[in-house]
Amino acid sequence: SEEAPPEDKVVADSDGVVQVDETAAQFLALPTAQQVWAHAVSSRAMLDEALGNDKITAIEADILMGSTPGSKDQVPTPIMAHPPDRVSDLPFQEFLEACIENGRCHIKLDFKEIEAAEACLPLVAASASRLFKNGQAVMLNADVLPGPGRRDRCSPVPADAFFNHALAHCPGAPLSLGWSVFAPACGLGYREVDCSAMAAAYQLYLDRIGVPAGGVVFAASLRLAAKSSGPLLRLLGEVPQSQLLLWTGRGEPPVPSWTVRKLTAAFEEAGLSERVGFDCQVADSVAEAFKAEFKCRLGGALNCMGWM
Repeated sequence: SEEAPPEDKVVADSDGVVQVDETAAQFLALPTAQQVWAHAVSSRAMLDEALGNDKITAIEADILMGSTPGSKDQVPTPIMAHPPDRVSDLPFQEFLEACIENGRCHIKLDFKEIEAAEACLPLVAASASRLFKNGQAVMLNADVLPGPGRRDRCSPVPADAFFNHALAHCPGAPLSLGWSVFAPACGLGYREVDCSAMAAAYQLYLDRIGVPAGGVVFAASLRLAAKSSGPLLRLLGEVPQSQLLLWTGRGEPPVPSWTVRKLTAAFEEAGLSERVGFDCQVADSVAEAFKAEFKCRLGGALNCMGWM
């Protein structure tokens, strides 16, 4: 006869507050913001390269539902891939196992759709004790709110649904929360309303958690942050135990070095530099920087006209 499934160790009371059994999974709190990142690790070759590089301290990888090459199974499974890709040679479970066996890098799981979070978080919970023993933090990431360049669209990972799955399986794991954006968007960058909505969403999560929170990273586009860093500065000041990670996306042109220096100086002046990290591609030369900025300005103009 089949074994009965284990009893849930996480339940919510009548007020929606999560009550956690003493034997429930434990997770390491947020590591320092100063990490050396391997970004968008979506294949076996990329994973092997990242794990074999002693300079890399944290791995970021995108997850969605898809298939592996030659798979005859028609049921989508979680794979390491970035939209619009739906095929990858690296299933999520193999990615997670390889990272744990290596035992050296922190892990940021970037869920591109809510179905991927639903499928993967039970596997993360089942591996929590090994991650904790290794000293590996696992950050649960999703773009849960619309932001610059995408304000007229709904997020593919709604905040409420993402928090529900995180609380059900991985309460106490550090969160990484971002906005759905178009990095070359014209006009202003992040607004006060973006940051106040994010702070309110995270507070709703904190109101429901039944264990100490593992901290939160707010993930923001470096290009958009450079247009208006003030709201992000105030968000860090408002939310204790929070960090900011400034990124460039897959396929996005590299940013000029002077843009990075400008932002770094702004956060140093505010006394927040230790809470800010960078996961971005920086132009190697002035010529490359100007070429990249031209491409972004062109993309921004097309976005303003509704063509992107």
